[in-house]
Amino acid sequence: MAIDASAPGFRRCFFCPYKQKERPNPNPGPQSAVQYTLSLQMNIIAYGNPHPEFQDHLNSLLNQAGRASEVCVEEMDPEFTALLCAWDGASDLMDHLFPLLHDTSNTRLLLSVPDQQKYKAYCKKLTGIAEWGCCLSETIAIEFAPASRRLLVQLHETLHLFGIDDCYQPASQFPKESCDLPTCLMRYETPSSHVCKNVLRQLRHGS
Repeated sequence: MAIDASAPGFRRCFFCPYKQKERPNPNPGPQSAVQYTLSLQMNIIAYGNPHPEFQDHLNSLLNQAGRASEVCVEEMDPEFTALLCAWDGASDLMDHLFPLLHDTSNTRLLLSVPDQQKYKAYCKKLTGIAEWGCCLSETIAIEFAPASRRLLVQLHETLHLFGIDDCYQPASQFPKESCDLPTCLMRYETPSSHVCKNVLRQLRHGS
């Protein structure tokens, strides 16, 4: 379930396979003194219990879509963790995290909080139907699913961070006509990590 709200986000990377870097161009032209390594990396700062297979599954979906990108899952640092722990569960979460969120151009948050009811109550208040997770403004993915569903919900909510739409109607939870796969991850409560052609198309041409 994606929720539309505006916000910013940033932190540092602890173990990324590669990052975008500037380096001198050995043959600079009149318009270019630097060149960039090939990278469309998104850094995801994780809090709580990200599934151990989450990063591999997400990168596999990006590869299926033909994305030249890499997702790096980072450990949340103590300062950010303390700010989350201090959140009262009622105030605007985006506003609460604003002091440590400076740039969401390639950084997002994944909160895996199955034992913290304040997140479930907050998402339900905003959406009305968020049973296991929600996504705030393509910036914060929140998961509070049972252990058997944790990986799929984390993947579903994280795809919203890439601008991917749900493959079901919010009011009825019925599948959208644009989804051609009965077990698509972006349908409502499906037990599969596979995605339909429409989702792959969005990933290929999205953020």
